[in-house]
Amino acid sequence: MDGRPVVAPEAVAARYPGARVVRLMTSYRSTCEIAELASRVLPVAGLTPVQRHGAPPRFVRCGDTAGVLAAVEEAVARWEASGHRTLGIIAKSDFLAARYAELIGRVHEAALITDETDTYPGGIVVTSVRLAKGLEFDEAVLLDADGCQYADEADRHLLYVAVTRAMHGLTVLYRDEPSPFLRGE
Repeated sequence: MDGRPVVAPEAVAARYPGARVVRLMTSYRSTCEIAELASRVLPVAGLTPVQRHGAPPRFVRCGDTAGVLAAVEEAVARWEASGHRTLGIIAKSDFLAARYAELIGRVHEAALITDETDTYPGGIVVTSVRLAKGLEFDEAVLLDADGCQYADEADRHLLYVAVTRAMHGLTVLYRDEPSPFLRGE
């Protein structure tokens, strides 16, 4: 996705005498329900979640930006009531993350994660999928997860990254119809 060729681990190991490839195939981050959604987005053969259950991901049709912001309000209220420490609000692009951070920041104390962010602030953070990679949130809200935003194979991988940032709770917001990848198509 960043333009560099993907090199199979076996090809790298073949260059080093005695090296072997070990695949870690247990997912410890997300609940089974979130992991099941992630496997619909992008099946990974042999990957199994730790048997930890939680609420199924919520899907909310929002229609427009006002609807998205209302759904974010509901998600923030659920997060506050849960006692969890972190809520990640994830947009597809850096531009959209900055715009949503501005709008959400009018009501809530929310930090925008950018390339210049050097510490993870906790609480409510707004970020792009690109910058969320490697992070985990107690709960996550995925913004605009519809077919317009997530339509091709590169988008499928971004959507997988976004979905797998959530550990305990996931809310998926879409405008008209959710991305076909969320249905496993």
